[in-house]
Amino acid sequence: MMLFSESSCIKLQKESINLKHKVRQLRYLKVLDTLFKMDISFGFPSIFKCQYDLKAFYRLINNESVNQQDFISGYQKGLNQYSQATPDLKPWVLIQDSMFLDFNTRQVDLGYTQTPNSNGFMLHHGLLLDDHFTPLGLYHQEVFFRERENFSLRRVSASGLCGIKREISL
Repeated sequence: MMLFSESSCIKLQKESINLKHKVRQLRYLKVLDTLFKMDISFGFPSIFKCQYDLKAFYRLINNESVNQQDFISGYQKGLNQYSQATPDLKPWVLIQDSMFLDFNTRQVDLGYTQTPNSNGFMLHHGLLLDDHFTPLGLYHQEVFFRERENFSLRRVSASGLCGIKREISL
């Protein structure tokens, strides 16, 4: 399954991300080009066939200077540029979904989802689509972690989900 062809919206978003370092920026662009060309249903060692490209990928994503805010602000900037360049004023569609992610076989405690013996978290996200239902990107994402000691309590925090709410909103 190929990721998808690069639309003008994706191109603007990709070009708007600035990692503030020439080598990291080039590595980021090379990684994205590889991901766009390959079948992403495989693992990274299969996607990055050359061991040097795989190492460069891991160095990029593990680099302390690369942070989530660089990607979010670049994404926002590219999406704003795309919305201003779009001549028609047809509405965009926001599809929202919530799901429980269970990792019951993992040793790390992520909190509970639905039962006290489950291990995972709740994910709520909104996918932004154009008028032809072509994905423009992930508009927002919220991750809810529930603390085990709060199981069966109706409300503990302002989020109303007895846990910690982390939101990525664009």
